[in-house]
Amino acid sequence: MLAAAHNANYRPGECFYIPQYVYPPTFLLLIYPLGFMPYLTAFTAWMVATLLLSLATVYAIISRPATVIVALTSAAALKNIQHGHAGFVIAGLIGLSLVFLERRPRLSGIFLAC
Repeated sequence: MLAAAHNANYRPGECFYIPQYVYPPTFLLLIYPLGFMPYLTAFTAWMVATLLLSLATVYAIISRPATVIVALTSAAALKNIQHGHAGFVIAGLIGLSLVFLERRPRLSGIFLAC
């Protein structure tokens, strides 16, 4: 839908458009409550919640404090914090699917399907 609006308003080559940050409609269910908050509060809540999910998943995979520190100080984590993307959510869901793969495969599949 966003690409169609872009094509209707701009000629080819007139405006540089990168369609890589288009999220599925179900993603709105996760971020809808943030729309009622002021921007800085919502951004902080989003980053803290998703970062905690990602770091808890890293700790569940490898239970050493050093792995959490390495995950927190990686370049990808810093860029995700700077731009506010959903990288922590995606990393957390993929990691949780790995954690539950052998013990609860159906739950693992649900995490991958999200």
